[in-house]
Amino acid sequence: MSTNSPLPDRRANPRIPMNVALRYGKNDELIPGELVDVSAGGIGIVGETAHPAGTELILHFRARSSNTDLLSLRAIVRHVHGKRMGLEFVNLPASDFSRTLAMIERLTASQDKAVKV
Repeated sequence: MSTNSPLPDRRANPRIPMNVALRYGKNDELIPGELVDVSAGGIGIVGETAHPAGTELILHFRARSSNTDLLSLRAIVRHVHGKRMGLEFVNLPASDFSRTLAMIERLTASQDKAVKV
């Protein structure tokens, strides 16, 4: 996916490009998608269903290097461009914020390994 975006970058936290499978949706209606970038404050995803701005979604994903560390987070759709959505994490408690930062580090490490192979 191209890093060129038709929208100006207004992010408070830098995002790290990723390619990680996830499931997203409302309530128990989760569908597969792809995490394309992540930061401490939000996430970019691509999927078959793009929800309108303002929609609250549930996100389930894990680092490729971990079979047990599943993150289940809530986020609000802030921007939509085609099938790509930019989401902001909702009510992320300090403990989950720390887990999210640790997950980003693991995702980055697994991404670096995947690129170097």
